[in-house]
Amino acid sequence: MKLQWVVKAEESVPRISHGMIGKALGFVDGARDWHPATTAPFNRDLELRLAGHRRRCTLPFPCRHTPDGWMNSDLNVRIDLPAIEWRCWRSS
Repeated sequence: MKLQWVVKAEESVPRISHGMIGKALGFVDGARDWHPATTAPFNRDLELRLAGHRRRCTLPFPCRHTPDGWMNSDLNVRIDLPAIEWRCWRSS
């Protein structure tokens, strides 16, 4: 989820420089921390993004990549939806 001021800044930037400024703003809102699901480490708490019907969905609980697939770390339940991205779990 992007910070509100980041969204406003992106809307107010002219189209020519939007790419460069958009990349810089990506570092601020954490968008650059995501990695392809195929590179996920095993047996670590991770934040997981799934491919939804029309958009991406970030799961609100920690997940673990295991030899048997993706698991909900809290409930030890298998996740049978395709993962597309991961990043380190940030505990609150």
